Amino acid sequence: MTAYIDTILQNPQYAVLSAISVVTLLIVNFSFFTQQEKYPILIPKKPFELTNTRVVKEFIANSRSLLANARTVYKDQPYRAYTELGKVLVIPPSWVDALKSNRHLDFQTPARDDSHEYIPGFQPFGGSHKLTTVINKYITKALMKLTGPISEEASLSIRDTLTDSREWHPIRPQADLIRVVSRVSSRIFMGEELCRDEEWNRTSSEYTLLAFGYGGLLRSYPRWLRPYIHWFLPQCWEVRAKLNEARQCLQPHIERRKGIKQKALAEGKPSPFDDSIEWFEKEYEKHDPATEQIAVSIVAYHTTSDLLAETLLNLCQHP
Repeated sequence: MTAYIDTILQNPQYAVLSAISVVTLLIVNFSFFTQQEKYPILIPKKPFELTNTRVVKEFIANSRSLLANARTVYKDQPYRAYTELGKVLVIPPSWVDALKSNRHLDFQTPARDDSHEYIPGFQPFGGSHKLTTVINKYITKALMKLTGPISEEASLSIRDTLTDSREWHPIRPQADLIRVVSRVSSRIFMGEELCRDEEWNRTSSEYTLLAFGYGGLLRSYPRWLRPYIHWFLPQCWEVRAKLNEARQCLQPHIERRKGIKQKALAEGKPSPFDDSIEWFEKEYEKHDPATEQIAVSIVAYHTTSDLLAETLLNLCQHP
């Protein structure tokens, strides 16, 4: 940097060119960011404000009050907001019915981008067409016959994780409840034996917590920088390591299943398995079982564990 400054000072033409470049960048920036917006902006950027850092931090810190006030100010009018997901368009609730059936709109594309599916280690957030096919073709139909097993597994997992003790004892709501949800979900998706594999339940639930948590860290960086910066972030190394650990946990089960299926085939019998691992194998020749099993469970882990935590907290507050 010092050598560069010395060069400019010793060569006036460099100084002039540098000054022109800076002024040009400022003019372009000012022209770009001050152009008339089609929709009002919730927290406008100031003139010559080059980054979104300030407005995003303000939105995150005060989002509840800002959105509540926006409903009053903008009513049935869309508006834009700088959020940790980028510059988004907030639409009024009255538009939802018209938009949800519009075939030109695709939820999965922005969802994959928002969850960093393009970054190694975050592949389970991809929401590929494979997952949609398996859910529609197999899982929805299987739920009807799984009510009893789900109830049984919920009772067992709550007893094993939270215990039956009537004495006061500490629990870790986020970590413990997601293990309960992981085990019950695995009973649906992976069968009785695999759902009780403590190593798999621990690893897959830990992966989910890490990926959701460090996804927020990635959003603190500009979108264009994320495909590169993740290689230098220890948190992303940890996410990738945990996904590989999940693959290693599942591999012995996959090999054992192959042996059982080959034996059944040799005896002229059908495959004895009827779970999502088997369904993905039926539908797709190339697939990653660990990524698929985490993907098929990931929404359930996040939303169900949160609902369960809120329910328990309400019961404690209002016994």
